[in-house]
Amino acid sequence: LRSVLQDGGERHRESYRRRVKARALARGGQSQAATRLQQGRLGLLLVRWSTALYRWRLAAVSAAARGDALGRVLLGLGPTFHWSGLLGAALQLTVTWTLVALLLIGTTRSARGALIGPMTGTALVYVLFAGLTACRALHTTRREQALLALLPGLPAAPTLNRRLAARLLGGFFAWWLVGFAAALGLPPAGSTGQAWALTFSFASLPFAALLCRDWSALRAPSPFSGFAPLFGTALLAAPAIALQQFGGARLEVCCAVFAGAALALLAWRARRLGTWPGALPAGRTAYSGSSVK
Repeated sequence: LRSVLQDGGERHRESYRRRVKARALARGGQSQAATRLQQGRLGLLLVRWSTALYRWRLAAVSAAARGDALGRVLLGLGPTFHWSGLLGAALQLTVTWTLVALLLIGTTRSARGALIGPMTGTALVYVLFAGLTACRALHTTRREQALLALLPGLPAAPTLNRRLAARLLGGFFAWWLVGFAAALGLPPAGSTGQAWALTFSFASLPFAALLCRDWSALRAPSPFSGFAPLFGTALLAAPAIALQQFGGARLEVCCAVFAGAALALLAWRARRLGTWPGALPAGRTAYSGSSVK
């Protein structure tokens, strides 16, 4: 909010003009210029670095005459949907976290103790829910999907639904494993903080079922929808933590319950994948009156 308002006055007006110009550049296809204007040269450098592997794969696959049709479609929709983009984002997060850790080494023990918890918690939340960004990205790329869906060799429903769900779930669980490793690495091992982080990470598993859905009926996400899985995970984790603290429940049992619930939900949604229309383009049945069919 402060970056938008800029304390009012001329700084606010200049910030507003910069964002209007960035949106115009983005609409004109000049995404790099828009990124430079919004985030500066450092932001553009980070974007280029984190998407370098994705852009290399995009160039290689585009030059090939043949290939997996669904893989081409997901690659064309952006780095959110392809392993190269996910790996680039993970590498960027790892490097950033390593630099932060090196900076914390020079601080006092009390300062490290005060900072490491919130910062690790922030990173844990990010990686646990990074795989769910496909829900929003599939809505924003509907027009691109309408063109990419014409690609020869793209499977029809229900094969398309199953293969798309498998790829999206692969990205989700890859990010989840990173978050799980971060929770395991919380110092000190076996502490209350580590138990809470592990409980929270397992409580997020049932939300993987959001990636097995009828994408053809997808509606525009609300401002709250991006935070809904986070709040839902907190609501699931809170009673489990309370049971561990005051009821003597074991951490392993709570985690097993969440994992079992996730498997049951995924099995139920997987059975319905064969009954839904083709996933791409997303939202076409929800927006039957729009130009996206």
